[in-house]
Amino acid sequence: MELAEAVRRDRATREFADRPVDRSTVEALVDAARRAGSGHNRQPWTFVAVTDPDRRDEPPEFGSYTTPLRNAPLGIVMAVDEGDTRYRHEHDVFDCGRAAQNLMLAATDRGLGTCPQGFGDRDGAHEFLGLPGGTRVLMGFVVGRPAAEESGTIEGVDRDEELHHTGRRPVEEILHRERHGGR
Repeated sequence: MELAEAVRRDRATREFADRPVDRSTVEALVDAARRAGSGHNRQPWTFVAVTDPDRRDEPPEFGSYTTPLRNAPLGIVMAVDEGDTRYRHEHDVFDCGRAAQNLMLAATDRGLGTCPQGFGDRDGAHEFLGLPGGTRVLMGFVVGRPAAEESGTIEGVDRDEELHHTGRRPVEEILHRERHGGR
């Protein structure tokens, strides 16, 4: 798949087929994530993959929007080094965003769906994952084969139309030249 096609097709997936994601695919996704650039090559991230269905039931208790973890065959949680100074930590979070995008695009390229997950109770998630001190749960991802769709629609809209027109503001509305308001 071409990168432009992967960017266009990447969307939040919350319903998954009952098919596991194999170990080599998990490793390929994390490999894509770790290849993201980071300030001073610090690579502030660490990842924990959760595939056991019994364990995937618990993380939804750590936040309001984590229930897709129950439905997905794979959860990947990204944690970040919290020992850096505030300045570096802000950059680390940006760098982790770059890694997250790589992971999600790599999943799309493999025909997998993803959805980012936030954690309201980061301390509980930290303990659940057995993370070492000095790290902080940043975000998670659910990953899996999208559930078979009954029709060619997404939430009542033609699938091709929805994937082509995602409700994003048009470029000409958000791009300014030389200074704000410049067209």
